[in-house]
Amino acid sequence: MSAKIHFDIRLDRPTKNRCVPVCLEFSLGRRQELRINTGKFISLKKEYENISLEQLLEIPYKKREELYCWDSIKERAIKGTANWVEINKYLDAEKDKANKVLSKYELMNKSISL
Repeated sequence: MSAKIHFDIRLDRPTKNRCVPVCLEFSLGRRQELRINTGKFISLKKEYENISLEQLLEIPYKKREELYCWDSIKERAIKGTANWVEINKYLDAEKDKANKVLSKYELMNKSISL
């Protein structure tokens, strides 16, 4: 069964200051998925900082991602959010740890579960 690891932001969970958490998503096959909060947050782009939480939640879910300092293709924080370089270094380290766990199980010929 193929395992995939990637990062995404939780657009459905903005905080009071309108930042959204970054989650590590681990999927095993098509049906099993585990989402782990990294403790890192992505802020709105400068041009959208004046939007209230209520206004933000009224924006369609698929359009909301465009408002944040996040590159969904590269799975990285972009310039504009606080500590974006440190966030990206942290995400790289966490993905490396997760990949090492997967490799360890593969080498031992053991199946992995969520």
